[in-house]
Amino acid sequence: MAGRPHAPSSDGTGAVVPQLSCDLGQRSHQLRLIREIVALANTHGGRITIGVADDGGALGISTELRNKLDPADIADMVFEFTRPDRVEVTVETMALAPPEPTPAPAGDGSPEPAVDAAGDEATGDEADARGDEAEPAESANGHDDPALADAERRWRVDVVVDPWPQPPLVMAKAGTPEDGGAKSRAWFDANAVLVRRHQRVAPARHDDFRRWRSEAVDGVRQAIYERLAMVVEAPTDAHLRVVTETEVHDEPSYFLSRSADMFRVRAERLLTGQDLNYLWQHRATVRLDDAARELLVQSALRKRTTLWLWLAHLDLAPFIVRQYLERALSMSDRDKSDAAKAILEVTALHHGPETYQYFVDRLAESSYAHMREAAQSMVSRSATRSNLLSARDARRADQDLLVELSDVQLLDRVDELLAQDSSSKAVRSVPPLGLELLLRRLEHSSADVPSPTLP
Repeated sequence: MAGRPHAPSSDGTGAVVPQLSCDLGQRSHQLRLIREIVALANTHGGRITIGVADDGGALGISTELRNKLDPADIADMVFEFTRPDRVEVTVETMALAPPEPTPAPAGDGSPEPAVDAAGDEATGDEADARGDEAEPAESANGHDDPALADAERRWRVDVVVDPWPQPPLVMAKAGTPEDGGAKSRAWFDANAVLVRRHQRVAPARHDDFRRWRSEAVDGVRQAIYERLAMVVEAPTDAHLRVVTETEVHDEPSYFLSRSADMFRVRAERLLTGQDLNYLWQHRATVRLDDAARELLVQSALRKRTTLWLWLAHLDLAPFIVRQYLERALSMSDRDKSDAAKAILEVTALHHGPETYQYFVDRLAESSYAHMREAAQSMVSRSATRSNLLSARDARRADQDLLVELSDVQLLDRVDELLAQDSSSKAVRSVPPLGLELLLRRLEHSSADVPSPTLP
């Protein structure tokens, strides 16, 4: 499966390792892919290009094999051997052009004569006349059909591996084949540290460990410098205070501002569910700029307890919501696939049928299995809206109907739930309250009208 890697790419992303095929249903293919991913992560990152021969020729893999290469599944597979460290990968797919069909020659190599309906050979004029009227026949392999059947397509798949931020990444257990016999050769040993060297996977050497130690020291030194610079360059009206180890968060506005700054630099740096709850409870005091608003929505799409609350509170224009959803599809954080259902639900409430269909199509093309599943199960906007709106008149908070509570009463119930220690109750009870608030906001706007920029 593994081939000789190409030279490191000029953009610094590391080696490009060609692999002719990769079937994750086979144990040997799994272990070889895991070994390559871990070695690349320890060696500046890179990409494993599947469906490409050693000489660079793109032969492709089948749609069935492509669908097995889900980035979340690959990450879970690697995690089994690198616990407690988790390596995230991204998967890029490209459909290959079908090969040109080879015309079958006549028996003696000369063109076959045209024949008429009676089986007699037609004259040149007659053949030309019928040829002008005849429809072109579809080729036996279907390549003349522009809508080539998905099952027949061939794909190139790139598994992109980022450099591990704090190497070395160590194998937690041995990679033994399925039979596990005494004579079975393990693909790698427990506690092994793998790197790519001389265009192959090899054990790390002393110089690798020295380099990692030097990089770690430089990283700590840079972090200390940046913290000092934040204080030295603080504005004159800044408030400095000493925080204890028992404090969970910084002051809300500073915490959100710092998180938004990190989000600007790297969009995958999102808030946790606990962060979202904390900021919601201090929503009246936090300062919101464009980056902070998007950070809140992108995070809530993945940690859904407060999603409807933030959408109601921020009261975003539909075209802004669409921009956020577009960017959610292009991000590469490990929780991205958890946002699949939420993306379509938000679209169904804020946009019309055309925009909804656009996002269904985008999810259907995703390399994430959860997103493709959402596209298949939520194909209808009307059905998605119906599921959200069903039983709205019967939803209750304790004994009170939600539709009979005022906005202030709904918010008070939310704050009480999020302040409780039991997060499981909040996860169950907060979303209906937030959805009721959002529906009231949307009823007083034209949010159901599609965005002017349609696909």
